[in-house]
Amino acid sequence: MVVFDGYGRPSNKDQEHQRRAQKLAPDIVLDADKVAHSDTNAFLANEHNKGAFVELLISALRSAGLTIHQAVDDADTLVIKVALQLATSNQVVSVIANDTDILVLLLFHYQPVMSDIYMYAHTGQQHVHSVRAITTSLEPSVLRRLLVIHAISGCDTTSCLFGHGKISVFKKLSKARDIQQFLDVMDSTTASHDEVMLAGCRILPLLYGGTVKDSLNHLRYSIYMHVTATSSQLPCPERLPPTEHAACYHLYRVHFQVLQWKLLSTVEISPQEWGWKLHEGKFIPIATDIDVAPADILKVACCKCSATTKKPCGLKACMC
Repeated sequence: MVVFDGYGRPSNKDQEHQRRAQKLAPDIVLDADKVAHSDTNAFLANEHNKGAFVELLISALRSAGLTIHQAVDDADTLVIKVALQLATSNQVVSVIANDTDILVLLLFHYQPVMSDIYMYAHTGQQHVHSVRAITTSLEPSVLRRLLVIHAISGCDTTSCLFGHGKISVFKKLSKARDIQQFLDVMDSTTASHDEVMLAGCRILPLLYGGTVKDSLNHLRYSIYMHVTATSSQLPCPERLPPTEHAACYHLYRVHFQVLQWKLLSTVEISPQEWGWKLHEGKFIPIATDIDVAPADILKVACCKCSATTKKPCGLKACMC
């Protein structure tokens, strides 16, 4: 069984696809007898080409007797649905995918009564992981937190936190006490925007050495003052906790993605309600809803950089 992504409508992975596209090919008319495009990466970076190629490939695979599934947009949740259906019917399943999201989803949704599911990944080296063995080695409370931990530390549809890798975030949040109530809000289907923001702003300070009682804005100020007082180097703003307004939209996107994973996309939820906006037919993330700095400071900081160029800052010492 082969599962494909769907193409042709806006997706909350649009921004990630654009980030990965180093080259781009023009729209190409495809048929089975055409010679392949010389630059495969550029060809597949064009979604029109990729969609047309997938249609051609699906037709060829079906003719060869394979069972094909195609998702409406992203295929991750459909892969999991198919794998779980097979495992529930007492078939040992092997999932072939180089995707951390899929492994996390398998661990979260796997039940002991199912047949074993093996995750096969080829990332330079071949790895085969038994989902049953991994779930057995993890505490139930950790498995329950897994979707939120994975999304909040960064995935294809959520921002990653600078300087905080998945291992460190996993260790801190899987062992943290008194945060289960906040994690429950992050994956609740009935949580409001205010509840998601308040819960997430209790979780994020833990990653920066704070407690659930610290506010992000105060922690950001305290860490900045500590760095400037104890170091001769200029502080790196990206290493500070995010402002509450920036964190708010990150947490909205985390909540949206966790619900998609938890419900396996069985419920239609609009990305525009949870941290995304539609621009020129693509979903792009909202960074914040306030200015980056007070107007008086923005008048003082000036440079000769052009914001319309691909690399606006000419020097590493640039003030902007």
